[in-house]
Amino acid sequence: MQVTWNLYPNHIGHQETPGCFRCHDNKHKTADGAKVGKKCSTCHNLVVEEETDSKLLQELGVQEPPPEPAANAESAPGASAGT
Repeated sequence: MQVTWNLYPNHIGHQETPGCFRCHDNKHKTADGAKVGKKCSTCHNLVVEEETDSKLLQELGVQEPPPEPAANAESAPGASAGT
């Protein structure tokens, strides 16, 4: 067969090639016209969903970035200390 490890590109992840998005691009369709969607859960079970502030999960659209910390009302300009 003459197949070697470097014969084909590495499609794991999304760093060197489009990876999953070669087919999961909303352009490929099944015989009945249904699109192959971009949701990771179509093929994968995500086990890291419990991670907080995960850049990868945010990039994949699985997790929202954490909210910005609210400004401390006591240190806000013009705030009065209980008069």
